[in-house]
Amino acid sequence: LVEEGGDFAFGGEITNYTSVTASVSSDDYAVLNRLTITVSVRFTNAIDETKSWSKSFSAYEDYDSTQLLTEVEGTLIPDIVDKLVTDIFMASASDW
Repeated sequence: LVEEGGDFAFGGEITNYTSVTASVSSDDYAVLNRLTITVSVRFTNAIDETKSWSKSFSAYEDYDSTQLLTEVEGTLIPDIVDKLVTDIFMASASDW
């Protein structure tokens, strides 16, 4: 990693952070909720500009509806971030 002048650069921001019902029981009560995080990423390849791109990536984790989001965020977010990092790395490294 270098502060500047590298061959590859990443930039981006979180564009969506939502918690919605993911599963409903037969009596119309939420069983599972889903926390989804979406990020917009800009990848710049200084060696070959044709391989640069801008894409959105989303990842999610489900949690029991009996729990509050504030109770499970600390566990869910690291798992979601790991998925996002893997997806972003694969998208940027798939052509090496």
